[in-house]
Amino acid sequence: MVKDTSRRCHTQGRRERALSWIPCRQGLLLDVGCGPTKGGSPYCAKSDDVILLDMNRAFLAGNGEVDGTHPLIGDGAALPLSDGCVDTVVATEVLEHVPSDVKMISEVSRVLKPGGRFIITVPNAGLCGFLDPNHFGPARVVLKIIGKESQPLHRHYSLDDLRALLKDDFIIEYLSRTGCWVTGICVLLVQFSKLVGSRRLESLFNTIGAHDYQLEYGAGAYNLAVSARKAE
Repeated sequence: MVKDTSRRCHTQGRRERALSWIPCRQGLLLDVGCGPTKGGSPYCAKSDDVILLDMNRAFLAGNGEVDGTHPLIGDGAALPLSDGCVDTVVATEVLEHVPSDVKMISEVSRVLKPGGRFIITVPNAGLCGFLDPNHFGPARVVLKIIGKESQPLHRHYSLDDLRALLKDDFIIEYLSRTGCWVTGICVLLVQFSKLVGSRRLESLFNTIGAHDYQLEYGAGAYNLAVSARKAE
């Protein structure tokens, strides 16, 4: 049986980046919009207490049996948690999808302890953004031609955009801008591989994309990630 590695490879780079910015033995960690996580969370390597939050109940199925994780149905713009109870919040490729990014940032600030860490990954508003099938017209046309439905349009962010959202409530400590046209092309090739039913090609292009995610390209990159501290 061929393992379905598509999502693991697709999110591997983002999660590895987030993990590298989280000190060991953190307190309570909140993964907002965690997605399918059956079998546990990679963030258990850094925290003994991880809340997996998503609006999709199916994504959280089975996690109640995993030590150190607590599945929770919820919305990033209305977090079902008390004020100042979380040490670290991780949101990988979530902010661009929510109806109000301002509300989500406000909620994250509310539940974080003073000095708490907020790690965000988003699509970068760089030179390669036109390759994103869920952002730019031509790429969406390609998906339509090959018979694949694209997701609803989502936002891309520049570093200045994130700074404006975080305001004076957060201090950016770490910055990463990675991936280039290789990542964008791989996104489209993964969709094509799914269409023709080739798990091998799908896994190959996901792996190439995950490797490209680790390479720094500056302002023109495909991906943007920051780690910010809540002001004390």
